[in-house]
Formats: sequence, C-alpha cells, structure tokens
Amino acid sequence: MIFGLAIKDLRHDLGSSLGLCVALAAVLAPLLLLFAIKTGITGALFDQLRSDPRNLQLQFLNDSTITSQMQAEIAMLPGVGFAAPLGRQIAETVELTTPALRTEPATLQSSGTGDPFLRQMAPPEVRDIILSQRLSERLELAVGESAIVILSNRQSGDVFEVDVTVTGISPDLSGRFVLAHPELTLAVQSVAAGTAVPAFDIPGNPPLQRDQDVTRMRLYAANLTDVAPLVSALEQRGFIIGSQAVRINGILQLERNLAWLLGALVTIAAIGYTLALSVSLWVNVQRKRKSLAMLRLMGLQTRDMILFPLTQAASIAVLGTLVAIAVTISVAAIVNIQFAGSLPADAKVAQITLTQAIVVLVTTVAVSVFSGSFGGLSISKLQPKEALRDV
Repeated sequence: MIFGLAIKDLRHDLGSSLGLCVALAAVLAPLLLLFAIKTGITGALFDQLRSDPRNLQLQFLNDSTITSQMQAEIAMLPGVGFAAPLGRQIAETVELTTPALRTEPATLQSSGTGDPFLRQMAPPEVRDIILSQRLSERLELAVGESAIVILSNRQSGDVFEVDVTVTGISPDLSGRFVLAHPELTLAVQSVAAGTAVPAFDIPGNPPLQRDQDVTRMRLYAANLTDVAPLVSALEQRGFIIGSQAVRINGILQLERNLAWLLGALVTIAAIGYTLALSVSLWVNVQRKRKSLAMLRLMGLQTRDMILFPLTQAASIAVLGTLVAIAVTISVAAIVNIQFAGSLPADAKVAQITLTQAIVVLVTTVAVSVFSGSFGGLSISKLQPKEALRDV
C-alpha cells in the first residue's frame, strides 16, 4: 500500500515532482555527455593503437648475446604476449622463389602462438610461411601455393633450397617481411655460418647445440599497458629497447586526466544533488506530517512508513536518469554526425554503452535512496497522536 501512496503523492504534487526530475536530468545530462565524449575519444585513440600490432612491439636495438636461458626468462616476464628468437639482422634476408621462377628478396621473422600479426591465422609450421600483402602481389602467390626459400652458405657459396607452403597473407605485415617457424628463421643464420640443419636436410658442420644463442628477439606485449613496464624490465637487463611507450603513455595520461576531471565534477554534482533532494524530501515529509501520522494511527509499521520517501526518491531518480540518458544519446548522435568526416571509420567522438547507462541508473537510484533516508529518519520519529493534535 505504501508504494501506491508514495506514487499517488508524486502525481498529486506533479509540479514539484517534475521539477525534481528535470533538476536531476539537468545535472546528469552534461555529466553523461562529458563521459560519453571521454569514452569516445580515448576509445578511438586506443582502438587506433590496437589496430596496429607494431604498437605492441619491443625492438632490441643493440646486438648482444641472448642465451637460451635468457630467452626463456624474457618470455616469462609479466605482460609478454609473444616472444621468439631472431637471428642476426644481416642473416635474415633470403631469396623467395615461386614455381613460375619469380624471385624476390624476403626477410624472415619468427612467428608462433600469440603473434599479434597472425590475427585469426594458425601459427606457421616448420615448412609454412605467411606473406606480406606486398610480397604476395609481387610473387603472385596465394594461400595454399608452394614456394622455395633459398638459403646461402656465405663461406662456401653453396645454395640450399627449402620447399615451403603459403598458409596465410597478413595485411599487417609491411614490405618484404615473411612470418615463419623459428626453426626456419634460425636455419638462415646456421646455413650462413656453414652449420648443418638436420630439420631441412642441409649438410654442414655439426651444430654446436640444440638451442642457439641469438642477438635479438621478436617480442610483443600482451596489452598496450604492458609496453612501458616491459621496456623498464628489459632496460634493467642491459638492453636498448625501441617502442611506442611514450605515445601510449601520453594517451593513458590523457585518459587518467579526463577521468580525474570527470570524477571531480561527478563528486561535486552528486553532493549538490544529494543535499537538494534530501532537503526536498524532508520538507515534503514535514508538510505531510499529519497525514503520515494518520497512517501510523491506522496501524502501518515504522519500516513501512520509511518506504514512503525512499519510494519517491527512487521514482524521481529513475525518471530523471532516463530523461538524462535520452538527452545524452540524442546530443551524442548529433556530435558524432558533426565529426564523422574527421574520424576513422566506425569511430565515434561521443559514445555511451548500455552497460554504462545501467551503471549510471543504478548509481543514481542508490544516491537518491540515500537522500530519501533523511526523510525516512524524520518519519521514523512520527507519533500516531500527531494525527489527533488539531481535532
């Protein structure tokens, strides 16, 4: 019964009720629009960074010996998404030939599970390669077709051929890069030094060890936020690292600053709204003390009476928040149309999701119910005899 009475009371005093709803919407709508713009701008910036796997890369700029044990330690660092050994830079270039005798120089890069350049493609096996778009066009090779990797012994001048299959074409790879299994990548270095590679039936001097020491690694962070910590961890180990950490940190700092500013505005607005609604509901209770006392006289429990202002507070919060969300969505749509030509495809300047809208609604209702508790406290002190005071 008390819920029905609370709603009917709001309808009876419609002007005051609508005023509170409009006041709430007027406070929430600008904040929601700021939040939508902050989400849209930083989201677009991060989406742009994530769309290019090179932003996750950590490049080893100095040639230094990385033992197999060090490779394992680096691969186990927190935040590493993919790690694979690379041979000496001069030994990465090979000749790639097709059955139609088209030949192009190519640079092999070790790949495997977790490689961000693979996207949805399977990691290459020992005799598989994944081509860049440019190499695929120059060699006129498609997925499923065969090719030959030509390896050269720089000491004797001997040339060896390794038959491979094209299993993918990566739009993210630039220039003449080719993704291959680490064994094939390291075989280039071994053959150049005159070392035998049993996996590809290439003769030469006996290999000194199964796990080769390398000078560099192909290393990628799992997430954008992992780049800077990994740079620090590797620099502490004596490596000189090239990365996009400065650019990423700039965007992260922008997001933190916008979040702090928005948080300060939300806090000020929430305090102001809480005080205003608390006073309004408390005054409403005071104006209707006699009527509410009559309900006590009729046998309503204190806990039921307290629900009167709480129900009104929640109702005002729901209606005011829905109005604010509707206004925000409408204005955000206009803003996105205005800036559509200056943004990448599918990017939005202002964006608010359903989850975010629900969180705002629940939070606003919680704050409003807290405001209504002051009116509930006043009701809890009502005595039934107040209903008979002026009889």
